[in-house]
Amino acid sequence: MKTLILLGIFVVSFSFCGTKNNNFDIKKYSYELTDKYNPLAAGTLAIIPGVGHFYSGHYIRVLVFPAGMAVSSYLVVFGSLSE
Repeated sequence: MKTLILLGIFVVSFSFCGTKNNNFDIKKYSYELTDKYNPLAAGTLAIIPGVGHFYSGHYIRVLVFPAGMAVSSYLVVFGSLSE
């Protein structure tokens, strides 16, 4: 049962992780002052799960990733205690 729950979380999280916005070549990227997001600010905010996504405007991911982390942590901790 735990395996099915983890597999479901994995599938749902990948459904929100499309590559629609990744139409650039990372090797050619250089930060310009006219860019919408500051990479340093986004990287700093990414330390707290979900805040970096909020900064970049991916509001669904703000809820999905921390919830997935919480459920996975719960399953790991209580799954190991039950055996």
